[in-house]
Amino acid sequence: MTNIGNAYNVYSGFFSAPVNGVYFFRFNAMDDRKSHHMGVALHKNDQRVLLDYAWNHWDDHEHVSNGVILELSQGDVVHMRLPAGYRVTDWDTRHFNIFSGFLLFPM
Repeated sequence: MTNIGNAYNVYSGFFSAPVNGVYFFRFNAMDDRKSHHMGVALHKNDQRVLLDYAWNHWDDHEHVSNGVILELSQGDVVHMRLPAGYRVTDWDTRHFNIFSGFLLFPM
């Protein structure tokens, strides 16, 4: 895992745009509860950009993933949120839930 430029805060889970530009973000989330909703929402500042969710019909792992290209101004914040009543699962260092992004080009 890398954090070049330290724009991602590993404690808060927030990415703060260091420069104006166009950025790509992606995420993957997993839950292992049968007969439950699971999902996550990606937010720019405090506005939800997208929400991915699924209903786990089977006694197995359910995954959602997505990606988005966003134009950000310096200081804009991108982060993930769990909607109320939703959950994800992670075990030790397996990293089933990943949020990543990078600058495509500055503006």
